[in-house]
Amino acid sequence: TLLLGAAIGFKELALMGIIQSLPRLVAVQSAGCAPLVKMFAEGLQSVPAVQKEDTLAEGIAIAAPVRGAQMVAAVRETGGFFMAVNEEEIKSSLLEMHHQGHYIEPTSAAVTAGVTRYVNQHAAAGEVIVSTFTGHGLKAGDKMSKL
Repeated sequence: TLLLGAAIGFKELALMGIIQSLPRLVAVQSAGCAPLVKMFAEGLQSVPAVQKEDTLAEGIAIAAPVRGAQMVAAVRETGGFFMAVNEEEIKSSLLEMHHQGHYIEPTSAAVTAGVTRYVNQHAAAGEVIVSTFTGHGLKAGDKMSKL
């Protein structure tokens, strides 16, 4: 829903003339549960069935997102794409964010892992990249203590 909210907000900003074009939306899912990555990559019209695996990023581990088709359409409309990050990328990004003083939850670390990969593989010179921390680490104290 955060992705859809951002897409709707950017459309409204464009309609009001505050921005000239929609920014490219890049969505991140955990490789352990990535039905929208599959839907996008294969050009499907509906969310495919996937087997949900355990993931640190449990907040985005939704095997059958109700608004999946809307999310894929919003990303396609902006010329964006979906990517899946693996558990090692999530864990590494989580620990790096903690070292930088950001006590984020693992689901947020999936996003920061995606940003890292995007910067290294897709970003254009001078491109402005904006992301969000979607949750605080206090929500996942048990997982944090194990890491």
